[in-house]
Amino acid sequence: MLVKAAYICIFLVGIFCLSAPYEYLGGPIYGPLWVLNPSSYGTGTAWLKIIGSVCLVFAVERCSTIQPPFTNAFAQYLGLVSPAMTLP
Repeated sequence: MLVKAAYICIFLVGIFCLSAPYEYLGGPIYGPLWVLNPSSYGTGTAWLKIIGSVCLVFAVERCSTIQPPFTNAFAQYLGLVSPAMTLP
């Protein structure tokens, strides 16, 4: 039970990181993360998106409680047709 709770927390951290604004992390929620911004990445938040995507994929891969919305037939159909929608 504790392991599932940890995976759900990792999933929520991933969602939090992926929902960060692209340019400036101001305000009380994302402001403290701005000091962690590596200088090599400039002013963008690509580093935060990378951390968020790794957390999200790791949690979905490991926790069976989180998997059903991503493994049902409709989600797999969307994954099948989405490359065709991006073609010109």
